Amino acid sequence: MKRIWLFQALYYVLVPVVYFLFLWVCSIVFTSGAPENLGTVIAVTYGVLFIGTPILIFFLMRGSLLKWYVDPFAAAEIPLFLYAGMIVRQMARGVPFRTAFSLINLELTDDGGTGLFFLIGLFLFAVLSSVSVHRREEKNLAYKIVKKCRNTNNIPDDSEQC
Repeated sequence: MKRIWLFQALYYVLVPVVYFLFLWVCSIVFTSGAPENLGTVIAVTYGVLFIGTPILIFFLMRGSLLKWYVDPFAAAEIPLFLYAGMIVRQMARGVPFRTAFSLINLELTDDGGTGLFFLIGLFLFAVLSSVSVHRREEKNLAYKIVKKCRNTNNIPDDSEQC
């Protein structure tokens, strides 16, 4: 078995970091134009959340190095990031963790559970986006990049060792 645990760990760290940077860049770009009305703010927010996020999820899930057909761990990262972000936002307002946790759960299950369904839908979309037969055979783009990095750094494969 090849030692790629470092690259796998780096991938799992980079997924939420890339998503955070995506949200940060979107907010910087949007606020630099000084929106004139509430409708524009809502439209851009929905666009980033319902269009930009799934597109980014699709591309991020293609880079997994887990030798399974799907990667449920990477798929769970962005929905968990959003969930944790909502809790942290509540706690930044001076609300204790337990209360923030309860408030967020109430908000997610409000209106028939639309918030919860959205997070579950993001997870399921990410799982479907992570499906790859080539990854199982180590023939996807991520494995090719890892092999190229190993060759440039002269890191031997386990297959080359006795």
